Amino acid sequence: MLFGLDRKDLLYLAILTALTFTLLAVYKDTTLLGYQRLAELKLQQQMPSIDLTYFPAFLGVVLALAFYLAVRVFLKYQPFPVFVASMLLVASKAFTNNFAAGNISEIVLLFFGQLVQPAMDVSFAKFAYVLFLLPLALFSAYMLLAKKGEKNNLVFALIVVAFALPLVYPLAALPFLAVLSAHTLERHREKRRRDEMIFGAFLTAIIFVGLLGFTTQKVAIAVFAGALMGAIIYTLEFRKKLNAALLVLLFFLSIQGAAMNVAASPKLDLETKAALSQLKPLDQNARIAVISPYLDNITAPAFIIADKRVSYLDGFSFLFTSVNLTPKFDYLLLDTLALDDPKRIAMATEDAPRFESFYFVQTGMQNDTRYAVFYSTRNPLVIPVDNKGNPISNTVYIGGQEESLFKLLELNATDAHYIRYIHPRTDTDINVFRLLFPEKFGQFETFNATQIWQSNTSRMRLYRIAQ
Repeated sequence: MLFGLDRKDLLYLAILTALTFTLLAVYKDTTLLGYQRLAELKLQQQMPSIDLTYFPAFLGVVLALAFYLAVRVFLKYQPFPVFVASMLLVASKAFTNNFAAGNISEIVLLFFGQLVQPAMDVSFAKFAYVLFLLPLALFSAYMLLAKKGEKNNLVFALIVVAFALPLVYPLAALPFLAVLSAHTLERHREKRRRDEMIFGAFLTAIIFVGLLGFTTQKVAIAVFAGALMGAIIYTLEFRKKLNAALLVLLFFLSIQGAAMNVAASPKLDLETKAALSQLKPLDQNARIAVISPYLDNITAPAFIIADKRVSYLDGFSFLFTSVNLTPKFDYLLLDTLALDDPKRIAMATEDAPRFESFYFVQTGMQNDTRYAVFYSTRNPLVIPVDNKGNPISNTVYIGGQEESLFKLLELNATDAHYIRYIHPRTDTDINVFRLLFPEKFGQFETFNATQIWQSNTSRMRLYRIAQ
């Protein structure tokens, strides 16, 4: 076939295309960093005219296929080693962080003429971004440097570059590490008993790092496990089969890790996006404050989704103070989840709140009594309830201590997971209580705050502020 490719190549290319696109496009939402970069382009009036949601995934597929074809055609390695190396490349954190759908990375922007300087700080932690390529690449380096006939300046330079680049910019190291990985599998049949032992030790160590995590203590445990496995393999007759099993485990762990990384990349939840869309019809010159657990990260999504410039500091400073002044905004979008984390409030207001917000966790039975269990960042709240979830006692338990139910403020919601019980303690004079419970704490004196919209779960609320 053309360029020395055969039918196996067509099969591997088809599998590589399907797996790569599925992995990259299974979660299509724009990441928070993606929103930030799109907002910067919009401010510069340089927004691409096409939808960028799936573009990174398509670009990732093209680059993965290009790597496979380049190694097969120019290095003439066998199809299977190149396929495995390609999939380990695709499944690396460095690859998915740049090419998963919605990730507007530096290399994606480069295709639209936007040069963004990547973070070039030196860190050993960045090896985690190329983790599952390391055992095969390390063994390849061992084979190349241990055999006198294969030593030359070009090989030495390739090894140095492959293991130095991850410290600075892991994405650039991927093709070098993947070539070394393909080289290991290409030469697999030539290994001797000592080589089988070292190969198994490398595989086991990286598998343990992948399972345990990338910290100094856990890496030390992984090194010990690798050394132990190497000793075991040295004594066994079926060591090649054991190494093959370890390689299969490494392969599937890399795919699982990639899927978890794509799923865990920070994105906006659907309810927040729906709430931000409510800002779109507001007057273009309206001043809008948004109180959200995303803090300042909410400003870029608001600019992209609603075409509105919003403030987050003005909202926090108003809501969690008792100063009775007219706010510096015309509308306030409040995500009640922001009440749950006093550390985030303190970050925005420089004053830690003294109230507690409890969120629903579960119901349970004890001694024939049903309880609803809520949590804050400090204490659990336990409330005796009936079968419908309604309190049946005036006594509740906060951190194991009895407290009166009447001292709690209930923030109702249509979804039980967004019901909040707030224990004001000494903070009853702050504005958040007047906003959420005007019938109990009274209206504002110098302006009116009117709720004009809330989400289906009652989690998000939009207020109009008028003098």
